[in-house]
Amino acid sequence: MIAAEPTDPSALAARTVGPTAARERSLAPDLARGTVLLFIALANVAAYYFDRTVNVGGRPVDGSALDDGLDLVVNLLVDQRSYPMFAILFGYGLAKVASRQMAAGRGIGAARRLLVRRQLWLLVFGLLHALLLFHGDILAAYAVTGLWTLLFLGARRLTIGVVIALTLVPLVGVFALNGLQQSYQPSIGDAVYLVSVAERLGVWLTAVLLTGITLGLVGLFLIGVLLEREGWIDRPWDHLPALRRTVVAGVAAGILGGIPKALQTAGVIEPGAVGGGVSVLLSAVHVLTGVAAGLAYICLFALVAAALRGRRAPGPLRALAATGERSLTAYLLQSVLFAPLLSAWGLGLGDTIPTAGAYLLAVAVWAVTVAICALLARAGRRGPAEVLLRRLTYGPQPSPAGQLTS
Repeated sequence: MIAAEPTDPSALAARTVGPTAARERSLAPDLARGTVLLFIALANVAAYYFDRTVNVGGRPVDGSALDDGLDLVVNLLVDQRSYPMFAILFGYGLAKVASRQMAAGRGIGAARRLLVRRQLWLLVFGLLHALLLFHGDILAAYAVTGLWTLLFLGARRLTIGVVIALTLVPLVGVFALNGLQQSYQPSIGDAVYLVSVAERLGVWLTAVLLTGITLGLVGLFLIGVLLEREGWIDRPWDHLPALRRTVVAGVAAGILGGIPKALQTAGVIEPGAVGGGVSVLLSAVHVLTGVAAGLAYICLFALVAAALRGRRAPGPLRALAATGERSLTAYLLQSVLFAPLLSAWGLGLGDTIPTAGAYLLAVAVWAVTVAICALLARAGRRGPAEVLLRRLTYGPQPSPAGQLTS
């Protein structure tokens, strides 16, 4: 006699330990990821300037009034706000994978082993990304930081105090890492591609070592772990007052803390007008308040998801969510588009493009990735980078026809 298929949800969950099915995904993190990719494009495009005199914010000093105005806005709302936002979301993703494994009856040890395999493959992705295209790769830094974060996934008492301490302690290392990736750019200005590969490798190795030694972005990842534990992202309707307070406080802190650095970058305040020590302090404040702003942006999208509960999201938001669902593909695609256009070994536009033109290019590149991801979603296809990483992490995963897993 053939046994009937189990219908109890817990029995089904015990058999399902693969990636999250598309229909089970939370809207808030995908909306946030889709938006932060625009922020990353705006931040990364400045890393492609070469053979030009730049200011304290890494922007050309000979910009027009329009360039300076855009620099002011981007530094106030985006610079050092995008990476914390992406890191928090990455930590949330790690915790989500671990939670699914444990809900399916697997222990924390099994979840850690799965995530170690995922992080090591992500490190390989980061190496290839840096070698082939972009010295400012963040995948490797996230891979190393994720390995540290796994030590905390099984902690019963992960308090706000611990998270704050682990956010502050590596601040100097994170600040140095960002400075290295933004200021040391010989690979961008080298017209010989193979020489640029060697130069990018040197920056990548230094960044990975620095991230590992200083604990990198562990505190930010743990904020994401806490968000997953508390359900702020998955069940935002249960946490509306806290989410609103976080949005107001975080955005206010981000703007106030970003004003001094933004004014310097926009040329309103000359670098020599403040002492070196004060300038470093202001930069540190800019980075730290960026954490508050990044968290606030995520909470804002959680509020949007709560408002849409039970309703179909409008078309633009569905396209944004499709991009967030394929964030690894979209992130890598940005470099595929940026590097040949801006690097000296390609068209070399990084030597001449005005700041406003660079920002316009960044928005255009992001829009192209959104369009591609929306088309993939309409066709029922996953992002190719996600397919490869998940295949390497989970192995072959059976799924019904037409069902996406992620």
